This record gives sequence, C-alpha cells and structure tokens, in this order.
Amino acid sequence: MRCGHGVGEATRGAYNTVKQTAEDLYADILPAVEATVDALDKFNAAFTHITALTINTTNLLRECDVDNPVDPRHEMAEGLEDAEKSLRDGVEILRQKRGVAESDHKLLGDNERRVISAYERAIVTLSGLHDAVVDFRWVIMEHDADIERAEGDVMYSPEDVIRSALG
Repeated sequence: MRCGHGVGEATRGAYNTVKQTAEDLYADILPAVEATVDALDKFNAAFTHITALTINTTNLLRECDVDNPVDPRHEMAEGLEDAEKSLRDGVEILRQKRGVAESDHKLLGDNERRVISAYERAIVTLSGLHDAVVDFRWVIMEHDADIERAEGDVMYSPEDVIRSALG
C-alpha cells in the first residue's frame, strides 16, 4: 500500500507529540522529585540531631550519679512509650511511601533511585531514633528503680513475707 506524503507528516507529528509529552512529564515530575528528596534530607538532618541528643542524654544518665529519681511519677516513661509507638507508625508510613514510589511508573532511572534512596535513609533515621528512645526509656526506669529506697523490713524468705502479711 502506497500512502504518500501525509504519512511522513503524521509520523513527524506523532514523534513531536510524544517527545513534547515526555519532556513535559519530566518537567512536571522533576520539581516533585526535588521537593521530596529535599524534604526527606531535612527530615533526616533533624531526626539525626534528635537521635544524637537522645543517645547523649542516655549515656549521661548511665554514667552520672543522680541522687533523685528523674521520673518519679513515671510521666516520662509513659510519654516515651507513646513516642515509640508514634515513631514505629512513622516508619511504617515511610515504608508505604517508599512502596508507592517504587510502583510509580512516572518515576524512572535516576529520579526513581533518588526518591527511593531518600525514603530508605529516612526509614533508617527514624528507626534509629525509635531504638534510641526505647533505650532512653529503659535507662530512666532502671535509674529510678536503682535509687528507690525500700520501705519496711527486709524479707529474706517466703516465711518472712507470710509473717509480714499476717502480722
């Protein structure tokens, strides 16, 4: 079948449309990639700082003699336990977002690698803070338990406990 001059023009038109669409898509997606990577880099910097602060404070509490309980009403331990849950939830959200990025067919090549790598770093950073908070909470509880003063008589046997309860 002989088609003539119009087919060449249609081919060039289709090529230009595809090329322009691809360029427009790249122009549309690049700012989103840059914004995502930049936001996750700032997230990592902030949470890395908070993690270092938490680890340093934990180490100080381990090394220093503090005469009084630091959390006598257990408010810090409870608050840190709540924070641990929030941090675990945050890690799960980041994993889900990484999964969305992995399945996004508009993200290709270097853009895909940059976004997924940024999410991976954020997951590691937030997981590290979670672990530091768990350690911090336990050190606080152990510290306070170690300095609590026992009240009453010291009991050395089950019989002592029974005598105390009945007496």
